[in-house]
Order: sequence, then C-alpha cells, then structure tokens
Amino acid sequence: MVDKEQLMKIIGRVLDPEYPIPVTDMGIVTPEDVEIKDDEIKVEFTPTTPFCPAGGVIGAVIKKVLIDALPDKKITVTTKPGTHMQEEIINQALEDEETYENIIKKLTEMGVLQRCILPA
Repeated sequence: MVDKEQLMKIIGRVLDPEYPIPVTDMGIVTPEDVEIKDDEIKVEFTPTTPFCPAGGVIGAVIKKVLIDALPDKKITVTTKPGTHMQEEIINQALEDEETYENIIKKLTEMGVLQRCILPA
C-alpha cells in the first residue's frame, strides 16, 4: 500500500516545464490534492495561472510518473475545478487513453518529457 508521503515524493520528481521547480514545491500539487482508495489514486493539480499554457503538460507528466512508479494502480489526474480556463479540455485529454498516449509520445519526441522528470 502506498501512502501520501510516498506519492508526494513521486510527484515531486515532476518539474514545471516553464520553471525548473518541482510541482510540489510550487504548490501545484499538495498532499490535500491526493486521494488514495484501494487500487485507485486521484490527483488534482492547480496550474500556475488560469491561462497556464503548460497546464496539460503538467497533468500529463504527473500521470506518467505515477503510472511508471505504480503500474498496478488506476491513476486519475485532473485540474482542480475552477483553476484553468480550459480545464474540461485538459481533463478530457488526460482521461482519454489514446489522447494521453499521443501527448506522452509528442512530449518524448520533443525532449520535453525528459526535461520535466527528475531521476528517481
């Protein structure tokens, strides 16, 4: 069983793409934003601004590090309600498996994914 402290360490490996600072240090994800139920983990994140151009990237990278670290868990990552002007679009992209995989592929090809994750 994983606890919030362990999850925050995993999520803390994610750097904001615009500022090379862990999302946990920036308050983008706090322990209150993490929910653990049986085999499911839900994380809400707060983009840096309501118009944050990297909001979708941040969510995708958070989901990627959690899936990689905890492949046996169902991972759900969403924007915190009311924190981004395109939260519905971001949330749909993160929920739809094909769209999410395409985002990860593009981020990898562009070298963004590697720059946004600290080594374990």
